[in-house]
Amino acid sequence: MRGAAGASWSHNAGINNGRIFRWTCAGVATLPTRVSYAIGWMGTAIAYRAMGDVSRALAENLQRVRPDLPAGALDRLALATYRSYAIDVIDFLRSVSLSPRERDRLFILEGRDRFDAARSAGRGLILVAGHYGNWELGAVVMHLQAQ
Repeated sequence: MRGAAGASWSHNAGINNGRIFRWTCAGVATLPTRVSYAIGWMGTAIAYRAMGDVSRALAENLQRVRPDLPAGALDRLALATYRSYAIDVIDFLRSVSLSPRERDRLFILEGRDRFDAARSAGRGLILVAGHYGNWELGAVVMHLQAQ
């Protein structure tokens, strides 16, 4: 993002620190998923308002993608972006400690046979995926599949 929302916007806004990360990890590990999501939903609303410059920069960037949307819709889309990121983080943190059985209930790995065949060939893999949603979970799935 541009302007106030530079590459280290979360650090500059004070939300990327060890204490908040530890609280987030502990909460996600102990609270029911729905409670974690609710806290993330509320927390992102607070962050959206508290980080006004960052939120405005995000809405400006979104306007480049959706020039047809009025300002209010861009603001709602910016908040939705914050919320999507929070859900991604919660899902990622929760997925790290999944057992293979829990993972199998949560994830669908399409083309598993091709994945297994490529791995067994011993030449390595190059995977390409879209950068949207819970893309970080791919690394967890890959790690768990290799076990």
